Amino acid sequence: MSEPAPAGVRDILTWAFGAVITGTAARRHCGAAALEWRHWSGGTGVAALGWRHWGGGTGASTEGRYWGATLGGGMAHQDALHLDGWLDGVRRVASSHFGERPEGTVIDLLVIHNISLPPGEFGGPWVEQLFCGQLDPTAHPDFAAVAGNPVSAHLFIRRDGETLQFVDLWQRAWHAGRSCWQGRAECNDYGIGIELEGTDDTPFTDAQYLRLARVTRQIMRRFPAITPERIVGHSDVAPGRKTDPGPAFDWARYRGLLAAAAQED
Repeated sequence: MSEPAPAGVRDILTWAFGAVITGTAARRHCGAAALEWRHWSGGTGVAALGWRHWGGGTGASTEGRYWGATLGGGMAHQDALHLDGWLDGVRRVASSHFGERPEGTVIDLLVIHNISLPPGEFGGPWVEQLFCGQLDPTAHPDFAAVAGNPVSAHLFIRRDGETLQFVDLWQRAWHAGRSCWQGRAECNDYGIGIELEGTDDTPFTDAQYLRLARVTRQIMRRFPAITPERIVGHSDVAPGRKTDPGPAFDWARYRGLLAAAAQED
């Protein structure tokens, strides 16, 4: 829900964005574009605006970005996450395998997975096709068991570090299945899922660790409730049913890269 612009921020935003702040919305003088308040954190002195281009008779398009303006020093900066929850620097492959999160949900969990299709083989279009509901069950003997399953992840990181995004981060991807974390069921409702191309017992690549740390930091900046302690494996939220990302995943290395990336922010 939109909130009134906090006192003291209006002049900063007018200066930074050339916007006129009135009540619950700020409108830029550029046709039908609009700025809307989305979040305000008084404790940190950071305001966040959503900037969405509205389509003529078709409603809101998917273009836009979140902006942040800090009171200290009167500086403004642009986040790398679009208003609609798509990261910069990824290949966007929109999947229909998603749903709405429950109203009022705080996104506060990141779940790391691994996947390979066919099992143990890397490359090819198969994971992408699976997440988009386009996997041909006759293309490989192992595909019959999984083709047609309505599954997806928000992000998929290939062996060379290429990153595909299938689902808007604000939406509910179907990655964790039956799951529970710290007594709270249905991790898909409040979690973000990242799939790494790999297996439980195959070392992941340098490119994957670097890319994973980078996108994790982007996600954590937008969703501050996702702390390092709330980054888990699929095996943690579905014990006994799932084993990924597996023993080959180097959690210490990942967390070290994540800490280093946080120092550079």
